[in-house]
Amino acid sequence: MWAWVRSVPAAARDVLAGRTRCVPERVGEPLRMSDGRTFTPFRHTSKDPECRARIEEPAVLQPRFHLRLLRPERRRLHALFRVVCIVTTPFFVGLPGFRSKLWMVDPATGDFAGLYEWDDAATAQAYAEGLSKVLRWLSVPNSVSSELQAGLTVAEYLDGAERHGGSRGSAEGTSRGGDR
Repeated sequence: MWAWVRSVPAAARDVLAGRTRCVPERVGEPLRMSDGRTFTPFRHTSKDPECRARIEEPAVLQPRFHLRLLRPERRRLHALFRVVCIVTTPFFVGLPGFRSKLWMVDPATGDFAGLYEWDDAATAQAYAEGLSKVLRWLSVPNSVSSELQAGLTVAEYLDGAERHGGSRGSAEGTSRGGDR
């Protein structure tokens, strides 16, 4: 948790310098995940590639959750959440190893997901462990889970999910965690 608090000054410096920003790529484009579900990004936060570590083993993290107060039919609350959740941005974009995040929703179920890219699997896993603790407080019981794919960028992850029809599974190194 303290790492998240220490992330805020670094995040502010990167945002003010234009090194981290919201970008339009993939926003509104339904994306098939490796489990076969489709989520639609409503925001894409990215750090400039020049600011990223030159590590050959990036990792993709996809946490999924369903917030207690946001049933699918509560469209106005969903819209409000999609606007105000940006306030959480400084708590992760300043963390060492952060590359990008797609903020996503499944409009049919009201489930939310993130699709993060990190410099390496260890950094992604550390973030996932802290995030899952917070999400469990806010989410419907048994709705919090995550998937970690080492050695992939987000583009490679999405390409593989599409090619394999959303059935990559544990044979390709999927690590699932959470409270399911």
